[in-house]
Amino acid sequence: MTGAPMPAFKPRQLASLKLTEELKIAEQLALEAGALLRSRQSTREEVRFKVNAEIVTAADIASNEIICRGLLAAFPGDAICSEEAPEFADGSTNRTWIVDPLDSTSNYVEGGNEYSVSIGLTIAGQAVLGVVYSPARDELFSGHRGIGARWNRIPVRAAFAASSQQPRLLVSSKEWKRGLNNVVKITTVQPMASMAYKLARVAAGRNDACISFKRRKPWGTCAGTALVLAAGGQVTSLDGDPLVFGCSGSCTFRGMVAAGNQLHDRFLKLACDIDRSMRARYPA
Repeated sequence: MTGAPMPAFKPRQLASLKLTEELKIAEQLALEAGALLRSRQSTREEVRFKVNAEIVTAADIASNEIICRGLLAAFPGDAICSEEAPEFADGSTNRTWIVDPLDSTSNYVEGGNEYSVSIGLTIAGQAVLGVVYSPARDELFSGHRGIGARWNRIPVRAAFAASSQQPRLLVSSKEWKRGLNNVVKITTVQPMASMAYKLARVAAGRNDACISFKRRKPWGTCAGTALVLAAGGQVTSLDGDPLVFGCSGSCTFRGMVAAGNQLHDRFLKLACDIDRSMRARYPA
């Protein structure tokens, strides 16, 4: 994990967070951006490439405009940091919105249904509010620390115990294809594209945990992390450190492990074992 550590919120501070308007606006913007993405997916837009070869389409840019312009109008004093516009607005407070207007553009371009819209709010570097919308599946996950998490307006919680001896584990589709499938022995593992959507499913108790081994950036992880924390779960890097978010592509985490509080240590150990096996099998 990079960046200077920031002070953690105390339980009383978390319980007293008043983010009703922030959550309402973020939900509205996610739904609006998601509707645009859904309507434009079938047009097979021309794909452009960033310098680092990440895919960007006109839909990414249009979704980004909807979200960032909306946040700027509603909260002019906040910083807004999007994958498509890392320094959209510099705020005067310690609040930063971290946005991925289209998480898993590759899945979107391929006509898949696992892409998502991700809008997160951090205070002093901690993810406190999250909205993740899956346009293709019309699933809205939202919530903030101190109030809890919801799926399509219904309260949800992260899993307290594994659903079976073979837990419902989510992993990255790309990591799965690049060799993880030769190492993971759990039969109920499910590869999935969007990191934000995977985290949201863990927050809702749909899956017991999700793990990732590559370096993760803040855009597609902030909102989902806030949701897992709001839903009574825990999210750390592979080193076991809580995640501190910054408005920069250089702010990365060495992998991620997300699960319910009672399950997290078990999955952190599993992730570290898998990571060692991957390094032994596929040395750099």
